[in-house]
Amino acid sequence: MQWLKWSFSSYLRDVELSALGFIALGLRERRAVAVMGFNAPEWFFADLGDMMRHLDSGLPTPRNKEMPYLW
Repeated sequence: MQWLKWSFSSYLRDVELSALGFIALGLRERRAVAVMGFNAPEWFFADLGDMMRHLDSGLPTPRNKEMPYLW
């Protein structure tokens, strides 16, 4: 797996696009959204994007063989 790099401006752009995606999905401020995913850049974009929209967020999932039994 290759390490990916983002500039601060690119990272902010991706977070803002995530926030706009939540708006497009019809999510409103002060509502809850569950963002589940592995430790990946996209999860962090979505996590910060929902905070930009004042949504409740979270749920990073563990990467291990027990995960299927957690859900």
